[in-house]
Amino acid sequence: MSSYATVLSDLPCGERLAVWTVRRLVGPVHPMPSCAGGAGLSVNTRSALGLFLPCNRREFADVAQAFHNALAWMARHRLPLPDIAMAGVMHITDAERRLLAATAAAQAGHDDEARTALRDVSSHDGVVARLMPAITLLGACLAGAGYWLGARVARPVLHCGPHYVTSAVMSASGHA
Repeated sequence: MSSYATVLSDLPCGERLAVWTVRRLVGPVHPMPSCAGGAGLSVNTRSALGLFLPCNRREFADVAQAFHNALAWMARHRLPLPDIAMAGVMHITDAERRLLAATAAAQAGHDDEARTALRDVSSHDGVVARLMPAITLLGACLAGAGYWLGARVARPVLHCGPHYVTSAVMSASGHA
């Protein structure tokens, strides 16, 4: 994920879709007034199957179930839930950024990097173990729909450019 991105519109299309999907599947439920003047509906009331194209609804339902299992386990163990914004919020939370990095790493086959990114969401090994299938399935579904996030987990720089010495440094050291 682009490290500079703090708002949804700064992300590439595939990354926006990944964040949107996580928000719709596991984000907080907030009442939303109905356009028809009837009872308010919550933002996340639609079933997971109704959110996606018919060709991949079943796969995304599996993603929804995997996230539900992970969050239900966290709730049962009274662990803090990740900070996931509600749908429609433009700001990207740190937890969403880390989940996106983990999804990108898992999609690229870098499971160790994905686990490292998930440890930033929660240091509890049980949380990492339960979120890993969810982000792996999410990455696979996005790839199946043509959205490759790429391995964007921060890595150390492997190659440093040549060091250039200014003339002032050279004259101070006795080289001309």
